[in-house]
Amino acid sequence: MSIKQLNATYIPQEDRVLFRLTTHPSDEYRLWLSRARVAELLSQGEQAAIVKLQAEHPPQQAKAIAEFKQQVVQQTTPFTQFEPASRFPLGNEPILVHALRFEQQDQQQTLHLVLAGQKTLSLKLNDDLLAKLRLLLETMVDKANWGLAPKSGASPVPAPAPGGSSKHADRPDADEADPASPGGSKRLLH
Repeated sequence: MSIKQLNATYIPQEDRVLFRLTTHPSDEYRLWLSRARVAELLSQGEQAAIVKLQAEHPPQQAKAIAEFKQQVVQQTTPFTQFEPASRFPLGNEPILVHALRFEQQDQQQTLHLVLAGQKTLSLKLNDDLLAKLRLLLETMVDKANWGLAPKSGASPVPAPAPGGSSKHADRPDADEADPASPGGSKRLLH
């Protein structure tokens, strides 16, 4: 499964993040992420980025390099419109993520999301996609006012330029202002 887009929307009525991802060839997965899962994903995602670098650098240097790479992603990643897919392998309704874990495989991280019914959705993330996922979730934490400060000390995410759309693979999406969900916040990264 090749990831095409990542999308997140904070839904105040649920106090959760609706996380959607699309893949080639046009599958869409819809998941609920609670505050606890978002915090866990941010923490483990940061650690995954550092651990990979520790194979070639001392721990402090690996951490500094990981932080620098994350800041570059924050400054260079454009936000665009989400393009829904046509098929829903897990159904139309979002499924709650109960647990998650990262696993290093070759040069990629695999994110295992444990869902209801003991199903697991596994996503292979290269460094760039992992950094964009972290950026997306940090943006949702800010919108939700959950008080989960990014551990990397990264600066706040700038607001995206209005409009814009792109169909590049391995680029996450975050929505800003969803008219369909009053009071909801969305950001698209593409």
